[in-house]
Amino acid sequence: MAIYFPVIGEWIKNIYLLLLALSSTSIAIFLLVITYSPSDIKFHVTDASLTKFNLTNNNTLDYKLEANITSRNPNKNVIVYYREITAIA
Repeated sequence: MAIYFPVIGEWIKNIYLLLLALSSTSIAIFLLVITYSPSDIKFHVTDASLTKFNLTNNNTLDYKLEANITSRNPNKNVIVYYREITAIA
């Protein structure tokens, strides 16, 4: 005589569905990471000029430096927005 436990059957079904959902989500995330894996953005100084360079008696350096910097985004699926660019010398 076999004893049937309907609660255990539902429990196993729920675990199966949970594992199926987790594995499907993991595969989808993996495919997204492979497809959209971003490369580093390239920055290059294309031109620079130093027009003023003066060292004063109190060890203060006064200079005027101008630089042209270009950036290149090799990613086709990733867009970069620049809010603020800061240069510290």
